[in-house]
Amino acid sequence: MIDLDSQATDLLSNASRLLSEQGPHALTVRRIAAAAGWSTMGVYSRFGSKNGVIDALYREGIERMQEDLVAARLHGAAVDKVRQTLVAYRDNAVAHPCHYQLVFGGVLPDFEPIPETREITSVVFADFVHAVTTAMNDGELRRGDAGDVAYSLWALCHGLVTLEISAPAGVRKDDLGRRYACALDIMLSGAAH
Repeated sequence: MIDLDSQATDLLSNASRLLSEQGPHALTVRRIAAAAGWSTMGVYSRFGSKNGVIDALYREGIERMQEDLVAARLHGAAVDKVRQTLVAYRDNAVAHPCHYQLVFGGVLPDFEPIPETREITSVVFADFVHAVTTAMNDGELRRGDAGDVAYSLWALCHGLVTLEISAPAGVRKDDLGRRYACALDIMLSGAAH
């Protein structure tokens, strides 16, 4: 987790609220500072720049995702842990759509996380590849390249989650969770022996 003093934590909490309530384009130094009751110099002295704050929000989003994914796969057969991970992925995204879109949706195309933050993202995917590898080794998923299978499952779930988060008017949101579960059944049965 990010190691911040109480003032930086307060600023980040207000930036997170701005992100959640108004979206990523609300993340200007002036608006972040105003939301926290700070001067813009306070933002610069704690985070260096607007990108420093965004990087901290990105890290917050990916660390929260990682915690949820790890917590989800505590019990059951290996393939159940793969399913639980993918369910937790959706649950996290739906609960924190702005953080999800910041991390996975490219909503700030000019933003590039620092290497240490990007490494956390790769660890989350590596953990999922490990879960898929375990299911393959246990004979619950067909053999193949675990990275390719994990990437395919993740990509399909990412697409479904992105559609759900940005569902156009008229789409019944109560159907989307059921459809996600149905898609998981189809994907995992297709990947089984």
